[in-house]
Amino acid sequence: MSQRTVGIICVVTAAMLWAIEPVVARYAYRTSNYFETITVRSIVSTFLAFTYLIMTRNLKNLRVEKVHIPKLAFIGLAGTAIADLLYYYSFTKIPILNSVLIAHMQPIFIVLFGFIIFREEKLTGGDFLFIAAMIIAGILVTTRNIENFKTLRLGTYGDLLVLISTVAWAISGIVAKKHLTGIPTGILVFYRYLIASMFLGLLSLKFGGMKFSNFYQVISGLIIFTGITLYYEGLKRLKTAITSSLELTSPLFASLLGYIFFKESITFMQFVGLILIFVALAFIRHSE
Repeated sequence: MSQRTVGIICVVTAAMLWAIEPVVARYAYRTSNYFETITVRSIVSTFLAFTYLIMTRNLKNLRVEKVHIPKLAFIGLAGTAIADLLYYYSFTKIPILNSVLIAHMQPIFIVLFGFIIFREEKLTGGDFLFIAAMIIAGILVTTRNIENFKTLRLGTYGDLLVLISTVAWAISGIVAKKHLTGIPTGILVFYRYLIASMFLGLLSLKFGGMKFSNFYQVISGLIIFTGITLYYEGLKRLKTAITSSLELTSPLFASLLGYIFFKESITFMQFVGLILIFVALAFIRHSE
């Protein structure tokens, strides 16, 4: 099996897990709020990452070079703690459809920023075709029908919050690929969530303390840890923009989960989007 195929499998599996996480979070929010859940899951992810380092005997690599510290700090603070907080907070200001659609534009920002700060990674015509197909498919699957698409309104304060989150995630992916590929995945995940946990923990103490409300928060942390670990393994084997585009398979799994567990129907637009995703995956799997 080629490294390219391994990378695709890793990222698509991560996308599947991230499709499950909102369902788990929905149950967690019954007895907690988004801020508390994000904080707990970050702490759980840190603990799991440390356990993973012990199991893989990678603790000896816990010390990183000074030049890597600012990059890790950016990913932990801007790309994790702040971006996640702004994204989930936006749900209280704008329709979830707006948030999800803007977040799905991440590959566009990666391509744009890639031209500026990551010129070593050249995209082919096939890469651009795949990225465009995945973005279109993501929009089709997420909007569900023409009526939802027609009523979509962008340009509010909440949309700006999601845009900031999306840009932070995009830059984090580029920074990880450009500067941190040599760091073992377990180390990268550990520092990402350790820094995020410290920031969120301090905020929690300042605004009323932190508490553990339900076991779903732990499950959310397990899903996030496993997903981000697989994501970084895929990122090491694929181009950044391709990796980000593969994340757009998440709506596919979300639609299938909704159909299986919540009896949600799959609309014609979603069906077209799902077919487009499968075609795009087959194309990128066999292209070089």
